[in-house]
Amino acid sequence: MCASITGEEISEIVYINITDLGISDLSGIQIFTELHTLECDNNRLTTIDLSNHPALISVYCNNNLLTSIDVTKNPVLNTIACHTNQITSLDVTHNPALEYLVCYNNLLTSLDVSQNLKLKMLWCS
Repeated sequence: MCASITGEEISEIVYINITDLGISDLSGIQIFTELHTLECDNNRLTTIDLSNHPALISVYCNNNLLTSIDVTKNPVLNTIACHTNQITSLDVTHNPALEYLVCYNNLLTSLDVSQNLKLKMLWCS
């Protein structure tokens, strides 16, 4: 038997944790438009498009196969933890509320944090 949820129930979901599930695709996540926190560590994800989540505050996507992550449409994003991936570029210039950025163990060649005036912790190596 498969359970279903209503549109009203979907709009109330603000936290999703899909850590350690072997997921390689986040298709369908765009329906959760009120999402505040996404935890998807330790999967097989190669891309994440969070453009439909303007209320997103925290994203944890460590230990995946990510080559990119789009956070340009997340103005209230406070925390990005994306370490141990294959990310070559990360644009955080549209995230003025960003306080915590953990992006070590990637393939970044540059990182512009000049617009992140609230940044308290940067761990990038």
